[in-house]
Amino acid sequence: MVDKVGRNTRSKLIGFVVNLIDNKTIKVKVPKIIRHKLYEKTIRRSKNYLVHLSDNVKVEPKIGDKVQIASCRRLSKNKSFRLASIIN
Repeated sequence: MVDKVGRNTRSKLIGFVVNLIDNKTIKVKVPKIIRHKLYEKTIRRSKNYLVHLSDNVKVEPKIGDKVQIASCRRLSKNKSFRLASIIN
């Protein structure tokens, strides 16, 4: 049996808009906090994702907005996320 993955079961991340690259792409920084394995110190890490903006986005995000992104099929070499919603 093959389980089909729907849109609601895909991974979702929350981050902040860092850069508006062109009219259909934004760069989102997603921070995460991890613990060091040996010393157990809290370490802040972040990763930047290129996010696709579809044509039916009602409000375009601005730099500094908090957004939720969802994984999707690979759209280009670096883009594999789409904008799910603008939180703030």
